[in-house]
Amino acid sequence: KKVPYAATAQVAMQQATVASWNVYATLTNKYIPKRNGNDRDTVELLPFNFINLGEMMTLGSNDATISSLNGLVEIGGPAAS
Repeated sequence: KKVPYAATAQVAMQQATVASWNVYATLTNKYIPKRNGNDRDTVELLPFNFINLGEMMTLGSNDATISSLNGLVEIGGPAAS
């Protein structure tokens, strides 16, 4: 079962580049040599691979929290803002 990605700007920004290329390649017939079962070249669409770069939350101008690299780097308070 596939788990949906979080509805965040981080996911959307990463999906945008892959989606835009796939739409462009499909509309302009940008063929990448790939042989399918009937020996015709087909458009090879790029797969989406999400890379989690961390999370950031701000609570005003003097308070924030940052978590990155799967929790390896965590900063909070005024230093994070």
